[in-house]
Amino acid sequence: MRSKYVQIQRRRRSGKTNFKKRSTLIQSRETILAVRISNKTTLIQFLTPLLGGDRIESSSHSSQLMKLGWTGSGKSLPGAYLTGYLAGRKAAKVGVKRAIPYLGIRKFTAGSKVVASLKGVVDAGVQIPIDDGVLPDPGRLRGEHIAKFASTLDSDSIILRKRKKAGYDPSRFAQEIDEMKEKIDSEVGDKK
Repeated sequence: MRSKYVQIQRRRRSGKTNFKKRSTLIQSRETILAVRISNKTTLIQFLTPLLGGDRIESSSHSSQLMKLGWTGSGKSLPGAYLTGYLAGRKAAKVGVKRAIPYLGIRKFTAGSKVVASLKGVVDAGVQIPIDDGVLPDPGRLRGEHIAKFASTLDSDSIILRKRKKAGYDPSRFAQEIDEMKEKIDSEVGDKK
């Protein structure tokens, strides 16, 4: 008697790869844009699929924003946007002009952190096939929702005290994003 057991691939079992989407992406022969958001950070990579494995063309991590002076969270909506902007500027510098986003097995949700990072990549000059209707509201990209929440907290709130010790000022959030974009442009090179 034959067994009816079908083995599921290891990367699918561990929730990392959707092989049907991946094979479609590889057949398109476009650069792949992989976005990964963890509990603390955001990672964005531009990949070229090859037979022996993917070649990373460019990579950016939200910890690089911290080195440039970012005091906000690396996984927040504005943090994901700035990481996407940094990744897009680096990718444009190495010659990537167009990419297709790949989320693995996660679902695409309008207005999410992943979409905010894609908006940052688009603002940096890399073309991505994405509809403007799914992009987050510009106020949320600038952190206005975070500043509004911080203003509702008591001044002696534990959350606010910890963040202020780290140099975080919620009232300056929108200006800090503009300053970070200027620092990224000067760090990576002049915008073409």
